[in-house]
Amino acid sequence: ELEYAIFEGKRMGEHISSYEQDVFFDAFPCSAPKKSKVLSANVATEQSCVFLGEDTITPHRHPLKDPVPLRFLKILPGVSIQFQFRLNNEGISIENKEKLFNNLLSRFGAGARNSIGFGKFKNENKKPPVADNGWFLEFDPLQKKQWQTADELAQGLGEEDPIPESFFHRESIPYLRKGRVFPGTVSQEFEECYIITFIVNNRECIFKKRKDGKLNVKKDDVVKVICSNNYLPGNPNISVRP
Repeated sequence: ELEYAIFEGKRMGEHISSYEQDVFFDAFPCSAPKKSKVLSANVATEQSCVFLGEDTITPHRHPLKDPVPLRFLKILPGVSIQFQFRLNNEGISIENKEKLFNNLLSRFGAGARNSIGFGKFKNENKKPPVADNGWFLEFDPLQKKQWQTADELAQGLGEEDPIPESFFHRESIPYLRKGRVFPGTVSQEFEECYIITFIVNNRECIFKKRKDGKLNVKKDDVVKVICSNNYLPGNPNISVRP
């Protein structure tokens, strides 16, 4: 009932007046690290107040040749994001709603690909610096051709981030049929498991492969993702080979 009241504006199945509903305003970057190590023209440099960079997804149609890097924009680690709400006491108090939203963002993050580290937040409870004219300081427009390496991104995530779980896009599932083989990459390695990313029907999928002593690979290795049987909810029937 609380979920419907906050996110859909309904109480006992009836619409709540717009004047009584919680309002979610746009979130936006308001400050960036004073020094960020980025890559520009393949040379590592330090830039001031950079908040946007580039990263790539690299699907492989063949496990050993012709990678196809797909570039996309991302918000760099260490950037502060300002969230804005107009809350009321519908369901629970305003103070408890602020605590709820804080816990949801801190625990689950926001946006796409947060299962592999994107969209993670840490609440520092700091007010961003504001100039006399009302504009936020430490905020620059997009810096072209600048991005952090995957290792730097991993360092920015922190050691307490949870291990990603398996994820299969709904548009990829029909293609996960017995006998199909997809090239994949070991994107992360943990003490008890590997995280394998691979592309199916132009969608990125994630497979959490527990270590059993049979697969001896390391981070960034190319592997084969094999469908030993048709995909089933809760049992993807996937194996991984070097």
